[in-house]
Amino acid sequence: MIQQENSQQAQSTFEALCFALTKLEWDYNKNLSELQITTTVWGDDIPMEIVVTTESEKQRVILSSVIPVEVADNREADIALALSMINTNLAYGSFKYNIAQKKIYFQLVSRFDGCEMSTSVFEQILTHSVKIIDDYNDKLLLLADNLMTLDEFTEFLTALIEKEGIKEKEEHTKKEQENLEGIFEKIQNVAALETADYTVNPEELSVNFTIVGEDLPMDITVRADKENQIISITSPMSYKISVDNRVICGIAVCAVSERLEAGNFDYEIINGIITFRVTTPFKDCVVEQELISNMVAYASRITDDYNDRFLALDKGFLKPEDFISQ
Repeated sequence: MIQQENSQQAQSTFEALCFALTKLEWDYNKNLSELQITTTVWGDDIPMEIVVTTESEKQRVILSSVIPVEVADNREADIALALSMINTNLAYGSFKYNIAQKKIYFQLVSRFDGCEMSTSVFEQILTHSVKIIDDYNDKLLLLADNLMTLDEFTEFLTALIEKEGIKEKEEHTKKEQENLEGIFEKIQNVAALETADYTVNPEELSVNFTIVGEDLPMDITVRADKENQIISITSPMSYKISVDNRVICGIAVCAVSERLEAGNFDYEIINGIITFRVTTPFKDCVVEQELISNMVAYASRITDDYNDRFLALDKGFLKPEDFISQ
């Protein structure tokens, strides 16, 4: 019965995806047996092939786009650090780096258990992804080909972030505000089920609480992001990476993030803070409490799995090659 319901919800989600592509007037190919679409979009410089797959069993949608670049051996550390800087400044979605295959790709994962994804959400996901990929793909090519230094990339990234920050914010409708308030109430309900000791920030529409894992306590922040129309869950490691190990930890962050089912480890290289982040969009969606609970459970599990491993790597108890190969 549950499997049949999941299959029906996946089919409905796939139909919403196809309708969104039609509304955007994008040409696409669809594979009905795999519930997968492929589309190519031209950006300012490089065409972007985007693949979106609806997974019935795992109740999620995965958008992926490979960056057509070959990373030279002597550029791996710079690419890893550059991707860490980009990801730390993204609201949702992230760039992944498969070190063994030397493959860079953008990925955005959205769950739909407890949430029937709307056509508006898919329009948001698709246009957001294309913009992010187009912003960075040519610069990543230059960096990988040794035609741009990491310092030059950092200057470009800083200028782009400042430019995005001064854009006027889109006004939100009354319907969006009501949906936002309902989601924020459900976030608080989830926090109350986890612990009696939680902090509510009405201005940020966020809730903070601590979960005790197997090794280290985990600070969890769940936020209804009004600007980006996403639920965002973040969990920072309870320590800072030492200065001497920040480059190797940048490579480790990329290696781990590439293997995750969803979400990403953000890495603030300047201060050595690693934070796990997982998101899902909710524009024009009815979000059930189940979705938020599942996201919190996933975030705490991933943080608990890796917080002691990153610490062991920093302290020298775990070798970099062992960390990456595990």
